[in-house]
Amino acid sequence: MAKTGDFLANSAASSSDIHVLEQLAGVLRRRWKGLAVFTLLGLAAGGLYAASQPPRYSAAATVMVRSGFAVDPLRQGAVTTTPEEEGQFLSQMELAKSMLVIRKVAAALKEDDRVALKSGGEPSLLDTLMFSVDGKKLTPVAPTAEAIDGILKSGVSVTRQGRTYVAAIGFSHGNPTVARTMAQSFAEAFRETLTETSDAANARIRSTIEAELAKAAGPARDALAARLQDVTITRALPGVDAVIISDARTPGAPIAPRKGFLLAVGAILGAALGCLFAAWREMRDRGLRDGDALARSLGARFFGYMPVVPKERRRAGSTTVSEFSLPAGARRSVDQPYNRFAETLRAASVAALPAPEDKARIIGVTSVLPGEGKTVVAANLAAQLANQGRRVLLVDGHLRDPDLTNWLAGRPAGGIVDAVMVDAPLDQAALYDRKSNLTLLPVGEGRKADPAALWTGEKFREFLAKQAIEHDVVIIDLPAIAAAADASAIAPVVDGFVLVAEWGGAPAEMIASVLASEPEISAKLLGVAVSKTRLGKLSRYVSSSARGAYQHRIG
Repeated sequence: MAKTGDFLANSAASSSDIHVLEQLAGVLRRRWKGLAVFTLLGLAAGGLYAASQPPRYSAAATVMVRSGFAVDPLRQGAVTTTPEEEGQFLSQMELAKSMLVIRKVAAALKEDDRVALKSGGEPSLLDTLMFSVDGKKLTPVAPTAEAIDGILKSGVSVTRQGRTYVAAIGFSHGNPTVARTMAQSFAEAFRETLTETSDAANARIRSTIEAELAKAAGPARDALAARLQDVTITRALPGVDAVIISDARTPGAPIAPRKGFLLAVGAILGAALGCLFAAWREMRDRGLRDGDALARSLGARFFGYMPVVPKERRRAGSTTVSEFSLPAGARRSVDQPYNRFAETLRAASVAALPAPEDKARIIGVTSVLPGEGKTVVAANLAAQLANQGRRVLLVDGHLRDPDLTNWLAGRPAGGIVDAVMVDAPLDQAALYDRKSNLTLLPVGEGRKADPAALWTGEKFREFLAKQAIEHDVVIIDLPAIAAAADASAIAPVVDGFVLVAEWGGAPAEMIASVLASEPEISAKLLGVAVSKTRLGKLSRYVSSSARGAYQHRIG
């Protein structure tokens, strides 16, 4: 038993992981276009930024600093081994990019070198394109001394090679020739400055030795002379100098802009923004997608998905004749009997049909929100049942906004109010379509009535009892549940409800919540049909075990 429990637990964990992966894959399938657009925009932004940046070249001269072998006769002079040596070499590296060296380099520049240094080098690709359009060329102007110092300070760099006494003195500039010239100039200026500094230090020590020796006498003078001589030999006399072991060379390729890197960064940032956009879209896209899941939550049958179909409207106009003709949009389930729309309605018609020994069935077609396609479903369901030889009465139950009447019959004079309230004969209040064998009871332009009073009145019950004898099925197109109380009012006399839910419309949680507050409608719910479905996108929104994932095979 313990092993069985562990196996079930592992299976549940594995199923949960697969479900998460399916959800991520579904998000990717739904939002890949947005991700691709943002990624391409990021690539374009990275490419535009790279094109707007002028090329930057870098050259470097390699210098080795020698601090005198007399410091330690046994030292090899290749690697720093003590903190004193480390600090001394780091100080010398800072000297290489100090203002002392910078001014020495600037003083040696010629006028042409100054202009070339200030010009910035080669233009960017964007500047080249703009110049080709503009055609204007600026005359170079010699920069000031302060500007030269600033350019030299921003361009120089010193990089140590490991823990050795070797450093690369580099210079970056838009002109490769200028970069090489300045790097070499800095290396030579550093060498000269280091030599001058070392010579000055040696001169100060010699002066100190001579002054001290002049004051001392006797044995003290001899001891002092010996001690100062040791200090001079070990610290100063060999001096500190630099050797240029590798001259600067003209760079062949720019170090910046790094086009590949900028394009990659742009693509990554674009993809990240695309992910944020996809997440935002997913958070906003809370509409119904999985009809099977909705039907399970409601404890009802799922009839199927219906694709988006146009609803052709007849031109509105008053009519007094007792006959009408269904428009093409209301006969779609009959004219195209084998498509997905008709098959879903056929499943609903099977649930709506009475058993052989039962009386006529009274079916209410409704939805949670207005505009979800229930009127189209009611008309086509009635046409399909009538085409099977059933005696069908289609009733427009939306007294406030008779959408079904306006679509099928324009604006007839008589209608349901006349038939129920004043006992007008059905052949005077209703319209009959001979081709479809369908009777339509519209909402007339004449008498008006309060919907709640009409649906709950005794006259309406008597009217339905009479129609149950003359017809096999009575289909009533009702207002949306959340918009009016008509469905609740008529529920006691209705045998069953067909719920129409728009794909991507009201969230499944909202539909379940609304029906939970209407227990009489929920108890008589025959099933759910999902309308306006984009069948090509359906598999992106449902799990792999749902019916919608195989809709391409179902048809």
